Parts: sequence; C-alpha cells; structure tokens
Amino acid sequence: MSRKRLTFAVVVGLLACLGLAGTLAFAQGGGNYTAVQVQNLGDDVANVVIAYFSPDGTAVASATRGYVIPVGSSIFIMQSQNADLPDGFIGSAVLYSDQPITSIVNHSDYAGSSYAHSNAAHQGFSTGDTVVYVPLLFKQFSRGWNTKFYVQNVSDTAAEVTVHFYEDDGSLEHTNTSAVADPIQPNAHREYVQETDANITAPWRGSAKIESTEPVVVVVEEYLGHDMLLGYNAKSSADLSTDLMMPNLWKGYSAGWYSSISVMNAVADPLNNPATVEISYSDGCSYTIPVTTSVQIHQISEPESCLPHGWIGSARISSTNTLVGLVNTTRIQSNYISSYAAMPVSQASTLVELPLVWNNYSAGWYSSVAVQATSPTSVTITYKGGDPPLSSPIVSELWVDAMGLLLQSQAGLPNHWIGSATITADEPVVVIVNEQLVPALTTRDVLLTYQPFHIQP
Repeated sequence: MSRKRLTFAVVVGLLACLGLAGTLAFAQGGGNYTAVQVQNLGDDVANVVIAYFSPDGTAVASATRGYVIPVGSSIFIMQSQNADLPDGFIGSAVLYSDQPITSIVNHSDYAGSSYAHSNAAHQGFSTGDTVVYVPLLFKQFSRGWNTKFYVQNVSDTAAEVTVHFYEDDGSLEHTNTSAVADPIQPNAHREYVQETDANITAPWRGSAKIESTEPVVVVVEEYLGHDMLLGYNAKSSADLSTDLMMPNLWKGYSAGWYSSISVMNAVADPLNNPATVEISYSDGCSYTIPVTTSVQIHQISEPESCLPHGWIGSARISSTNTLVGLVNTTRIQSNYISSYAAMPVSQASTLVELPLVWNNYSAGWYSSVAVQATSPTSVTITYKGGDPPLSSPIVSELWVDAMGLLLQSQAGLPNHWIGSATITADEPVVVIVNEQLVPALTTRDVLLTYQPFHIQP
C-alpha cells in the first residue's frame, strides 16, 4: 500500500496529501492540549497513521496510532486520549495516508483549570519551504502581548535555520542563528519565544523572515498570558502575492466585533524598496498607504466615511511588491480573539473542503463560514456523515456578492452534530471558518478561526 506523508509539529497540524506538515502537538504541556480533525478527501476509505516526535526528532514509537476514515468523513483525534504520549509532551507529528486528506489543529490552554482559558487553531501544510515569512510578532507590546513560533523540519536532513527579526520601519532588530550551529533534526521542531529573547527590546512589534537549508513549516501563536490565544500559519515564498483577499472583517459589528489587518512587504530589501499598498473594502472605500516592512491597520481606526460603525464585510489588498498578510479578530470587552492568514487571489477555488464544522457540539460549540468571491457567485455547502451520522446530505445555498456568512446553526443540522463539509461555487472563492462556544463566556477565549483546504484545479 502506497502512503502519502503528512507532518505537523507542536500544535499538531496536518493538511493535504503529499507530505503534510504542521507544527505543534501538546499532550499536557502546562495544561496545553491539542486535537486534530482529519478529513478524507479521497474516493476510497483512508487508512491514516499518526507518528509523534520529540523536539530532538526522536520518534515516540509507542504513541503511533492508526485510523480508518470513510470517504468524505472526518475524525476528531485528541492527544489527551493517547495514553502513550507522556504528560507534559510537546512535539511534532507526521501523518501517513493512502488517500488524500486535509486537517486542522485546535489548541487549548487550560492553565491548570478544568476548562480551557484560551483557544487557537491552525491548518496543516501540504509542503515546506526554505524561506518563510511571519507578518506579525510581539514582545511585551501594548497590554503585554507576546508571540512564539514553532519551526518544524519536514525534510529528511537536519535543517540549519536563520531567523531575521525586523522593525516595522524596515530596520533589522536581530538575527537568530542558534539553529545553524545546532540544526533542527528531521521531523523535529524548534520553539522561538520572543518574550524571553534578550536580543529583542520591548515593547516591540515587528515581523520576521526565516531562512533554512531544508524545507520547514512554521506556526505562530500570539498570546496575552493564559487568557487570550491566537494561532496562524506563517507563509512560504509560494504564498507571496501582490493581490490578497480577507473574507471576514468587522468594525463594531453586532456585540462589538472588530478586526485588524497586518501586512508584510516580502521583498529582499524592504528598507530601500517600500511597497505601495491599496486597501479596498467591500463597501467601496479604498485608499493607498506605503509599507516598509510591516504595518497593522485597525478597522476601529477607520473614519466613518470609510467604514461605518456596525460594518461587516471583506477586503482586498493590492501592492506594488509581494506581500503576506494576517487578520486578527476580537470582541471588545471580552477575551474572544482569533486570527487567520490573508489568502492570495491565486488560491481562490471553486472547491473548498472544511474538515471541522459543528452545531451545538459538546458544551455548545458552533461554527460559521465566511466566503469572499472573486466575482458574484452562487455557493453551495454540503454536509454529510458526521456524528450523529446524517441519513442524507444536507445542502445550504448562499449568494455571495462580495462577502457571505453562513451560521451552521441555521443550516438544518442535527443538534450536537460534528462533522465536515464541502463548498462548491460557480466562481473562485476564499473561505475561513470561525469556531465559537455559545452562550458567550466573555472571560474566556472561546473563539478559533481556521482556513479550510482550497482545492486547485
């Protein structure tokens, strides 16, 4: 039986079919746990194996597990239920499958309590790269925000990794070469914590460029103590674009939802080659700004003449230079916060797979889907299988002019259902999925966002 290889590290991230990489797998690191949702995209039953690795690349052989996933179905794998992962485990993982699969990782920080204080999500990677861009990092910034990121080596050779940290104005803050003298072993990960990096002067907000002798993948986490947590996938050179899409933005919408956009100028010499960036919101407002290395644009700061209070929509960014981007979303006067990476228009697709959706599952988890179209289109969302199993597929339709939002609680799904879904559209779209615990628990961060798998023709 031939197998496709998928990998992921400290938050356990998996994705598509050929060598999937992620980053992060917790069993109980200080009350941190992960869960992986894996969806079978093939035309036959998928036999999937997950192998775990310690930070030095040593396989935790006894923790290897195998799963059988029916066609079009998905499974929820909780690392806390793997008795052969030792308490306090933090590491990486590799998935092997004889069918194409996609997956996401949910990370929960329990902080020593019986319920999760904060949550984040990220999706897996189909391949690694030798150059990776990180658009937003912090050290004791604003209220005390910090970041950390995890670099996983997805090759069969030790990786010498160099990290360049930049100020927003393009100047070099610091270069970390610790993983050159001490390379990252195959399948292993290395953690970079800005909070404890003595070479970065606080308060600091900036970005980073990661260079490696071997393909790597990177997951970033933003955090405010144990109370608020966000996760996003750093972008490889293959993701650079002069045209980015962001399907879900807010300014004072509903109970006080707001967002911010971060972009990073990804040229070789940003200090001497600033980008001219045009921001176009779905309500018709647009303007141009210069970007040296990185900038953060808060929708709450946009004038009423551009974005009125109570607005929800999408945006598109075009630039003279290639960019990577990020969206952070929060609800004011609560701990709700999440993030997702901006998507190049070239990655918009007429077929999108959503490995995890739910309707009042467990303690009250719901999901919603936000869709942005390259041009007005009809969108069909098909739910099938799941738990409890659907006797027949449930289909919802959505018309998307610039941006559309569908709540799974309005899709006619059974109560307490968990499963996956497929989106088809007449025109290419980009999609993100929000996960939220209802009713609102404003003192806990129970909001997560992930980018589903856009299948390219």
